[in-house]
Amino acid sequence: MTLAEHQTGQNKLEASYVQMMRELRGVRRSVPAAVLLQELSELLLAVEWKRQALRFWSALTALTETYIFKQAGMDDLAAVQQSKKQSWAFGMCAAAWHEQRDAALMRSLRAQRNVR
Repeated sequence: MTLAEHQTGQNKLEASYVQMMRELRGVRRSVPAAVLLQELSELLLAVEWKRQALRFWSALTALTETYIFKQAGMDDLAAVQQSKKQSWAFGMCAAAWHEQRDAALMRSLRAQRNVR
């Protein structure tokens, strides 16, 4: 699956999710998704996925070395370093990196908004 195919599929899923939220709340299609989700205290699916993935990875890395789950994750990361191919553990690390980058960007945008 290419990145474009993945993003298209994710966009369709996100659109379906927002449409379901609109129908559940009885709001018009003209209401922006960001406003709807903010009012419902919901997150975009991509954001929720990252949040859950980071919680999982954090719990996994907190385990002692005797747990098979931690061993599998660390072995998977080691295999990625050797073969230069992506894996689920690599995806978790990438999500964490993107989350940190996105958080820094949001802080920057908020600071700019407060200056004006």
